Amino acid sequence: MEKQDFDKLEFELLKRGYKRYNQHWHKEDYVLGLSLYREDNQWDEDRACYQLLLSIYDYSLHPEYYDRIPKEQRNYVGIEIHIDVSRTIDERMELAMGWTDDMTIEEVERMADSFYKWVCTIYPEPHNH
Repeated sequence: MEKQDFDKLEFELLKRGYKRYNQHWHKEDYVLGLSLYREDNQWDEDRACYQLLLSIYDYSLHPEYYDRIPKEQRNYVGIEIHIDVSRTIDERMELAMGWTDDMTIEEVERMADSFYKWVCTIYPEPHNH
């Protein structure tokens, strides 16, 4: 995605409640994340059941690598989508994919919600009986 298009998308994401994290999880420049479906579980802890995380790779931040980046990509921002679902404290299901230029945030959020609901159906939280 071109940097100017990404800047508009990032502005919209921040308005929607996404937060910016500098965790360098997959060597990204930073992450834009949104935690959803907070609930109490059998351990009486309030936690997010899933997170929608966008790993941001902004090539314009790295002029030191310009000799290795084609000129047409120096103003490019790569986005990797991670949908992490964690219904219990000791497990996580993740769906990861690259962002394509024809995607919208609404589509990505619908896909994330659909993945969350699928995980909840297939792998419900264990209960003590």
